[in-house]
Amino acid sequence: MLKKYLISFREEGLNSNPSDSVIRRNVERLSPKTWFQIFPNFILIQSDLSISDILAEIEFISHSKRIVISEISDCITNEEQVNEALKEYGY
Repeated sequence: MLKKYLISFREEGLNSNPSDSVIRRNVERLSPKTWFQIFPNFILIQSDLSISDILAEIEFISHSKRIVISEISDCITNEEQVNEALKEYGY
């Protein structure tokens, strides 16, 4: 069974930073069919990898950024449309 993870990283300024895009792309690659972006720096994925393995996969491109990875069991927002999409993606 796949585990659900919330991955967040510190964005650089208000404008999109190229390293932010690279981090997002690599996180999305870990869960190509089920990644879900809540905010530009706040992404949900489903994977059979451990937290350490996920960090190892993205740390090489983000060694200068703070990254937080949490395993989650449930997720809800204050927007019904987003909650419906979360259910559709298995969150």
